[in-house]
Amino acid sequence: MASQDNYAYHHATQSSQQEWDDAISKIIAQIQQQSNITTVDEAIQSLILTGGQYASASVHAMYLQKVPESPGFTRKDVSVYLADLGDENDLLKTYFQLVHFGGLSIEDSLRLYYTELRLLPLMNKNQLNTLLMGLATAFKENGGSFAGDPEDCVRIYNAMIMLNDSLHNKNALGRARQTEQSFLEVINDRRENKVVNFDDDEMRRIYHNIQSHALDKAKSTHSMQRSGLQTHYEFEQGQSSNPNKSPKSYSKYGAPSNAENDDVLKGRTADLNNYGNEEPPQNSGGCCVIL
Repeated sequence: MASQDNYAYHHATQSSQQEWDDAISKIIAQIQQQSNITTVDEAIQSLILTGGQYASASVHAMYLQKVPESPGFTRKDVSVYLADLGDENDLLKTYFQLVHFGGLSIEDSLRLYYTELRLLPLMNKNQLNTLLMGLATAFKENGGSFAGDPEDCVRIYNAMIMLNDSLHNKNALGRARQTEQSFLEVINDRRENKVVNFDDDEMRRIYHNIQSHALDKAKSTHSMQRSGLQTHYEFEQGQSSNPNKSPKSYSKYGAPSNAENDDVLKGRTADLNNYGNEEPPQNSGGCCVIL
């Protein structure tokens, strides 16, 4: 009986996710049809001016994750836009809730930065560190398997980005590739590494994993490095060790998903599916609005 309940719940969650995907796809298509919207910032401002669900950070985050690349909407454009919002911005925080980190290693949390969040390692150090701090905070708050704090994560993320660039960047041909020993020295520089259970063996594991599989190449869910404390299925279903506890999870969009709020989620996606059909708000400022 429990397995049937889990199957039904999983099916309902997938259905709700598909409704969100369809609604965001419609928003993308509507914005693409408007020649006066030429940048990421203009697209977000138009959604804000439209109001209602279109003004929410969760909708903006999903839009930014899925918008196809075109002039003004490249992944670099999205990355810079998010970085320039600043550390405390709600949209930046919401964006990093689009994926879950339950049981993931620090290496594979950075892999999701590239592959699922579709962000770039910006050359501007301040912008990059803003994005990495957002990633680190979400990773630590949502079940990531790492004993250090967000500042430790950012330091190690930077070391892994340097390693990935050294090993896999085609423009680095002719340059000396970073060795395992030099990678360890970067992380341990000035005796900064005091993270419990993050020793040289763990650093070597990370080195060889990145050496064999570039960070911007997706790995299957089952090959992701997860701790033995929680399986992928357990996190997806929100199941605890208590079999009597009703299932509850956080969807890939960061919104709570269970039987109690399915109607609310359906109402929200129904509102979004009316996108482009409602009367636009009055706008005296000359900004872009959805028609």
